Amino acid sequence: MKNVIIYYLALVLLGGCLAPARNRSVGVPVEDTIYARNFVLVGDKGEVRGALSARGGEPNLVLVDEKGEVRVTLGVSADKSCYLYLYDERGNPRAELVHKEATRLTLYGEKGPARAFLLVGREGAALDICDEKYKSRVALGVIGGEAMVAVRSGHGKSASVLLTREGEAGICVLDKEGESVWTMPPD
Repeated sequence: MKNVIIYYLALVLLGGCLAPARNRSVGVPVEDTIYARNFVLVGDKGEVRGALSARGGEPNLVLVDEKGEVRVTLGVSADKSCYLYLYDERGNPRAELVHKEATRLTLYGEKGPARAFLLVGREGAALDICDEKYKSRVALGVIGGEAMVAVRSGHGKSASVLLTREGEAGICVLDKEGESVWTMPPD
């Protein structure tokens, strides 16, 4: 993402737009519509704070903090997916919202990998929550009219599963190999 900021900074320098913002007096003509492929947002001291671009036909908006760290990215990809990425003050991803055929929300832990996922699509929705070691521990879903709740042990293999299907409910306990060791109602 820093490459994107460098790209926009180069555009600003080449375009001669790095001059500090000036006070504008009343009466200066205001355009109703402006056509451009790139806009660079600068702060009071000329520092880059964001950019709006249609580079390669893919529109995106990048916003940076006072330290130059990317904090927000919003755009539309060539594959027609749209996205919103949020970053913390150190530039680490904290949240992603992506939509193509389904919509996915991913939330990241403070120190790295994803901690929670929410997926919503044509067939249903699912939520997956991970522990501090980023192993899936709790999953909840409704797919094709069937509901499921799974609670997994710390090693991620054994689980208790509550499932509803065709008006019936059942519970299944799996061992660490993923084999059924107990069901209710019995098989």
